[in-house]
Amino acid sequence: MSLSLNTHMNMVMKHGVDLLRSHQPQIIAECTEILQYLRETHKGSADAFEFAFNCFVAFFRSGQQSVETLIDDIRSQWMKEFRRPPEPHVLIFILTLIENSVHKAIKESTTRSFHLHPSVQYLFSKICEEMLLISKQETFHMDSFCEQLTKSEQLRIEWIARVSHVDGGYRLKKVIGMEENAIDSGLFERVDPSWFWLSEALLKRTPRRKPDERRDVFPVPWKNETLIFCMSDQDVSATIPFLTYAMHLLQMEEERNGKVYAGDQWKDAVILFNEWIMRSQDLNEAIQNIAFGYAQYLPFERCALFRYSQSDAAGFGLFGYHFNNTAIRNIKETIDRFPSISKILLGKGQQVNCWPSF
Repeated sequence: MSLSLNTHMNMVMKHGVDLLRSHQPQIIAECTEILQYLRETHKGSADAFEFAFNCFVAFFRSGQQSVETLIDDIRSQWMKEFRRPPEPHVLIFILTLIENSVHKAIKESTTRSFHLHPSVQYLFSKICEEMLLISKQETFHMDSFCEQLTKSEQLRIEWIARVSHVDGGYRLKKVIGMEENAIDSGLFERVDPSWFWLSEALLKRTPRRKPDERRDVFPVPWKNETLIFCMSDQDVSATIPFLTYAMHLLQMEEERNGKVYAGDQWKDAVILFNEWIMRSQDLNEAIQNIAFGYAQYLPFERCALFRYSQSDAAGFGLFGYHFNNTAIRNIKETIDRFPSISKILLGKGQQVNCWPSF
């Protein structure tokens, strides 16, 4: 159940990303107006909002699908630009502004959008949660690790390229150890069928310290990326196994730490489920939100709610999500036709008045 719930919540978060992508023109337009207002009124949060906005725009244009990549990029770029953890009240404020822009864009472009908003809510809650953790723990950053490797006198690594796996091939994400102005911006936008062509382009931009200098490039897998290492005047036969093993250990450590938070996803589901029900304006809407919540926040595809009448000893259909709702509401069955349910109800002294069916 835990594994399937974690998988389901990851799908909910991915759906949130898909919604952002499908509404990006409206979101960008709305956020641009907000940024303009913050600048004109000289709000102190303008820089932080512009940073977060630019991170989302870059994510839209990158073609990346990984939510983890989005969160890692925001986290690492924040520390690089501001040199300090985000202040919680500022972080919550700017993420709420962007989230509200997304909700507004969805609502204005979709007739029935109520079932789309929870995915966006969950996505932003996870981004906010991960960002708040910066000030509470020493988080491992791949960029910092790569920077340390390039500065090592023993390894003699000239640069390390982080390459993302995208549809159609590979896209350059970042190069550590090479001056930014030495790399043409177009190199970050193109997609190559092989990492070999990216390494060739980077080698052409790497100055030689002596005419006969020997260089070797080799890839090392890292999660959903490939790291391309460039070394000079050194036998890489011993270095490659070391780096591959080191990356493997780092990934295992990240996964081990990640399990601490992955185990809390059922809490996320319960909290979001409760918040969704609390939005209800009346009993009828609450019934609909309960049925929807079971399918949205728990690993079920559909749900129907029934009411039990003690006086009639029968069950009546109330509402069905991803069912034929009219057919569900027409159901009236005596409970003794369902021995397993009847046994539970009678065992509880007939105190249960409503139960879900999946």
